[in-house]
Order: sequence, then C-alpha cells, then structure tokens
Amino acid sequence: MKMNSAHLLFVTFLLLMYCSVSFTWSSSISSILPVKGPILQPELFESLANGAQKAMRACQTVFKWDKWNCPESSFSRRIKEKATKEQAVVHAMLSAGLVHSVTKNCSKGILKGCGCNPQLRGLSQTNPKYITSSRLIRPKEHSNKKIKVEWSWGGCSDDVEYGQSLAKKVLDGLEIGNYSKSYANLHNNLVGRTIIRNTMIKKCKCHGVSGSCSLQTCWMHIAPFHKIAKVIRQRYKKAVKINVENRASDSMSSSSITKISDISKHQLAFIETSPDYCLADSSMGWPGTKGRPCSRSRTETSTRLEKRSCKNLCRHCGHKVRRYKREIKMNCNCSFKWCCEVKCDICTETVVEFFCD
Repeated sequence: MKMNSAHLLFVTFLLLMYCSVSFTWSSSISSILPVKGPILQPELFESLANGAQKAMRACQTVFKWDKWNCPESSFSRRIKEKATKEQAVVHAMLSAGLVHSVTKNCSKGILKGCGCNPQLRGLSQTNPKYITSSRLIRPKEHSNKKIKVEWSWGGCSDDVEYGQSLAKKVLDGLEIGNYSKSYANLHNNLVGRTIIRNTMIKKCKCHGVSGSCSLQTCWMHIAPFHKIAKVIRQRYKKAVKINVENRASDSMSSSSITKISDISKHQLAFIETSPDYCLADSSMGWPGTKGRPCSRSRTETSTRLEKRSCKNLCRHCGHKVRRYKREIKMNCNCSFKWCCEVKCDICTETVVEFFCD
C-alpha cells in the first residue's frame, strides 16, 4: 500500500484529530513508535487513524440512545476533559480501536515488522500450551448421532501483542505528569487493550472426506469491533470510582470509593462524578439533549434503550417530544431491461421522526 505526500498529510491530520495528538508529539513520532528509520511507514499512520475512527464510530453506535452519546468532542484533548466514567469509556474504546486496527493489518500483511502469531494456542488459564483436543458434534446429516471430532491448533493466530505494545506507546505516551487523571487514563487504556485479547475467538477449518469435518484446524482471531464496543459498554455500567492520593474525594461516600491499586484491569475507573448531560456545557463542547432525535420504534430489533429513548432523552430532561413528518424520494419498482439497464420508478415515502424540543 503506497500513499503520496498529500494522502500521508491527510492521514496524519486524522490521527491528530481523533487521537488529539499535538504537533510537537507528531514531529517526534519516529522516536516513540517502534519503527526503523527516520520516517514512519505510512501504512502504520493509516492503521492508527482507522483505529481511532473505528473506535469513535463504534462508541457512538453503542451509546446512541444514552444521554451521553459519545460525541466527537470527547475524543479531543483540545477540550479540557474530566475524569468521568464517560471519559473512561473514550480511553478504553480508543485504546482497543488502535490495537484492533493494527492487529488486523498485521495479520493481512499490510504492516511491516509484524504478522500473525503461530505460537498463540488459545487463552486457557489451566493449560495454555495444549496442542490437540476433541469434542462431540451432531452433524446435520446425522441429526440423531454424535461423532467425535479431533481438532488441532494450526494456521496463524492474530498477533495482539504487537498491537497492544504499539497502542500502549502511542496513547500512554500522551499522559505526562504524576496526576490523578493520568493514572486513571493509563488504567483505562490498559482495560481497552486487555479486552481485545480476552475476547478473542477460536476459528476452525474443517478437513475430512466429503466434507465430514472429522478433523479441524483452529486458530485464534480477534472479535469484530462492534462486539468489543458492546463489552466496553457493559464495563461502563460497572465502572469504579477510584481514590488517588493527590486528589480530594468529592461528595461520594468513602464506601463507594476504591483505591487505584485495588482496581482490576477488567474494570473501568473514574475520579469525577458525571455532569448532568441533559444540560448544555460549552466548556466541554456538550450541547445537551435538546434537539436530539429519539425513537418510538417497537420492532423486534429495537433495543430496550431505543424504546425508552424519548422518555430518557426528552421527558427526563424536561423537554417535550415533537413529532415531525417529512417526505423522502427513493427508487422503487425496479426492473431489469435487456440489455443492460435497470429502470426504476421514483416513489415518495412519508417518514415520521421524533425530537426533543
């Protein structure tokens, strides 16, 4: 993959914007990242920028119907961040995004100096080096009969260690000073990196006569990032308030505050109580919930949060729910005409939308 100077400049800008890295840091990036030579490979810049974009998009998806919906401003250090549990999510999500993007590109052979990991043999705590195993399956063609399937580790697993090491150097290097917020950020960066490894899934390829799948070769693969984002969303609900020595605790009771040394690397940590996200706060670049869309969808795919979004975003914040209708034009009744043309009618559809007003 080759990029010209203009493309490289654009990718660098994306990285600076999404990772909120200063130009001073950018000028010395070659001394921070583990690459040879004076120039950082463009593919690595692109991987980091894509990882940051992936993190932001996934964050906005899983928090779409929450009062705090992971706005772009949360990913910018140009706005003074507070060490809330929402900011803990941003750090974990961004850290996981960088690891995920770099790891995927290593396995694809896009990045130099890394690849896949032939040594990774699963995540078993009791027997991490086992070579073969077996299990019983019930094939479709023999629904009432179980057969024993032998499988062995093979192929090449995703190399998460390289991605974790790179993400640690990029993000942890931004935390300067012995401040309580830095401790929290470093911890939440670790949580994001750890989740990538702990959610790896086993993938197998069948072998055998006539597709019998009597033998399988298996390897470890990183999970799709939307699943990673959902795990971080779950950790958000159980985030732990920490007590750091150089910061006085706020109004929360001492029984609800935990020392940073007692926090698991699986738990998100925060220091400051979250503000009222119903209200706008220009210092944080937060617009409040007024004007936010909500949903009254009751389909099978609608989540509980989506079904309650008008109540949560509007009424709980003192806003009314306004109903708007608009018409959209779309192609319909399309047909194929020989040869080779597709003709469609233009149909008008009325869409009903709801907003907090």
